[in-house]
Amino acid sequence: MSGDAAAPVVAVSGCTRPGGADGGSMYRVDDKYVLAAAEELGALPLMVPPIGGLLAAERLLEVSDGLLLTGSLSDIDPAVWQGGALAEGATGDPGRDGTIIPLIPRALRAGVPVLAICRGLHEVNVAFGGTIEEIADKARHRRYADVPESAELRPEAFYGAIHPVRVQPGGLLADLADGADEVWVNSYHRQVVDRLAEGLTVEAVSPDGYVEALSRTVDAAPCLAVQWHPEHRIAREWPLSKALFRWFAEQVRQRVR
Repeated sequence: MSGDAAAPVVAVSGCTRPGGADGGSMYRVDDKYVLAAAEELGALPLMVPPIGGLLAAERLLEVSDGLLLTGSLSDIDPAVWQGGALAEGATGDPGRDGTIIPLIPRALRAGVPVLAICRGLHEVNVAFGGTIEEIADKARHRRYADVPESAELRPEAFYGAIHPVRVQPGGLLADLADGADEVWVNSYHRQVVDRLAEGLTVEAVSPDGYVEALSRTVDAAPCLAVQWHPEHRIAREWPLSKALFRWFAEQVRQRVR
């Protein structure tokens, strides 16, 4: 698309962070998601503030051509699906839980396509009735699992490829992977899919059996969710990442048309 007037609007999920003025909170989106939306999609990124029921969801969906669900340092609170309490040391974001989880089915019914990343995959599963669990062996799914998130490391330490995933044959991801039955991905997460929600299709699994990608295509618009991070500048050079964003860009263009 050419010209600012033709740029699609992509809503990008925001998170709650401490550090606001007068002891309050800040709403934040990491720049890698914003840059991916602007550079890969030619879109105007629009942050979805994590304000729960205060969000004017209907109006947001009227002006949005796509919904990009980001990763986050926070975990979904198990109380959302009557699953108990957050794991020791985990951080929740009730504002994001209360904003994004109910927004997902509304977006798809309204014809707004969804690309979900990391926490976003968990949100998609929970939004349609699935559950999430704390992963037992973080070392396999988080580069430098014993290093605090606040540590400053080379980007390659977090976003370089760390393990393969098995692509399920005949699915949407298989098409985007150009028929490959295995691809290598980065990995940085604490929670994983426990019970898969009805209506979701598994698109890829890790060697130890965790869901690494899923889709939903039974609504007015499609949803594709991946556990890894294709949005980082390192991963955006991978063929599958390019294919993911080309797919999402085409869905967004169809929404614009």
